[in-house]
Amino acid sequence: RSTREGVRIVQGRVLESARDAADTVEGVIGLGDVQPTAEPGRFVLPFRLGFRTEELDFERDGERFVASVTLHLVVQTSAGRYITGGYYSMTLGVPAEAGELPAAIVSVQGGLEAPVGDYRIVAVVRNPATGAGGRLTREVAVEPPS
Repeated sequence: RSTREGVRIVQGRVLESARDAADTVEGVIGLGDVQPTAEPGRFVLPFRLGFRTEELDFERDGERFVASVTLHLVVQTSAGRYITGGYYSMTLGVPAEAGELPAAIVSVQGGLEAPVGDYRIVAVVRNPATGAGGRLTREVAVEPPS
């Protein structure tokens, strides 16, 4: 469910709140190049969420480290009003380096489909088993490609 027609996260279930984590995790929300959709006036802004492995309490599982996490994505207006959201549950894996958890960034890709406008992407990641995690926020502008 979206409160603004035509704004959605590509894939995912709806979520009303990203208030689960007040703390910030070290990571990035990287943006790709805006792509037009088949519908005039609508665009997809690809994004990549990157989280540092040490922020999510990975556990050893044989020759790799794994963490089962939840990811809540919320799109807001630039003023912070909820527009739409999605919820994902996933298991992330990282190969062990010399038997240790490497200092690495794990990535999750997605896209914001929306008309031209200013938005805020909020990503809340949490390891439910340990409570580790936090939030990333980025202001974005969806504009036609030049």
